[in-house]
Amino acid sequence: MKQLLTEEIANRLAFQFHRELHAFYSYLGIAAWCDLNGFENLSKWFLHQANEEKEHAEKVFDYLLSRDSKINFVGIPSSKSEFVKLAEAVRWALELEIQVEKDYQELAQLSLEKKDYTTHEFVMWFLKEQVEEIRTFKSLLDQVELIGDNLGNLILFDRTIQIEE
Repeated sequence: MKQLLTEEIANRLAFQFHRELHAFYSYLGIAAWCDLNGFENLSKWFLHQANEEKEHAEKVFDYLLSRDSKINFVGIPSSKSEFVKLAEAVRWALELEIQVEKDYQELAQLSLEKKDYTTHEFVMWFLKEQVEEIRTFKSLLDQVELIGDNLGNLILFDRTIQIEE
């Protein structure tokens, strides 16, 4: 069957698929770092975030298949998993979310330029999701930076972290 997406849009969606897998992989690394550094609840929180990224990748994967598009599987880039302090890890995650949002904005613009309104509608869900994710990561970073480098206070803060289901 003929592909229902332009090659350019299919390639950008495949890039987003890999970007989401990279975020999944990255959050697993941060979760491991948190666990090894005594932040058990933040470790669980980042595992939850990792699973959300995996679900996002699966959503893009399913969309590509529903539009009869081939998916080229490439290696996931290595990710940072060593940090000096908690604020560095959270800041790195926030920067990743901001980059993901920029990538989806470019894809939304491309889909409008190509008059692919179905893909545009699909991408808008991710942009709305990114607004929430960036707000959440920014709030977490603000709190961690407010606490500073006091390990005891950071451990107490970790105990307050809850995972939204």
